[in-house]
Amino acid sequence: MLIQMTEMCICGVRGPEAVVSTVKQMLCRLVFAVVILCILAGKTCADPQQGPMATASDLFDLFTAEDLATITIDQTVYFSMPDGSDVVAAPGIYRILLDEERGLRFIPIKSDKAKGALLVQALKTMHRDSIPAPVAVYLPDEENIPHIVLLLPGGTGLEAVGSFSEVRTRGTAPPLLSPKQVHDALLKKLNKTKKMEKQ
Repeated sequence: MLIQMTEMCICGVRGPEAVVSTVKQMLCRLVFAVVILCILAGKTCADPQQGPMATASDLFDLFTAEDLATITIDQTVYFSMPDGSDVVAAPGIYRILLDEERGLRFIPIKSDKAKGALLVQALKTMHRDSIPAPVAVYLPDEENIPHIVLLLPGGTGLEAVGSFSEVRTRGTAPPLLSPKQVHDALLKKLNKTKKMEKQ
């Protein structure tokens, strides 16, 4: 919702640079306020078998919701649309949005070949991190299968599973990432972004 509001504001009648600056400041303050409330409420992430684990919430104060919902695809990835037809994500930077009726929507931000938004089939998944805003992560698994996951507040999310090859096996449900894989990918993204912000 925050990302959609941002896009609506940018399309308004005010000067684009002024609107972008104002909206980003508002989003930063909002995300920071939510993080503080989460900390005061004592929300933690824990694995029942492994005990408490590192949380992601304390890293959110440096980022906007817009930054966290973007991913970089470094090579062509083949996905399926909700109707079963093929769709190709060219290398580039994408903002990942929730399409509540059909799956995930990839909005190209910077790509030499991407020509428009992509609608991608996604499966429901779960995560165990406390996050105040949607976060998108992208990673290949151990078998080099690319996964794009949009994590949502409240422990839910959507996961799109693609292929680096145009030839794919159909008719079988793709394996989803484990909660630990998702957690590790989230922390890796937040730490990487945090280092970039300090430079």
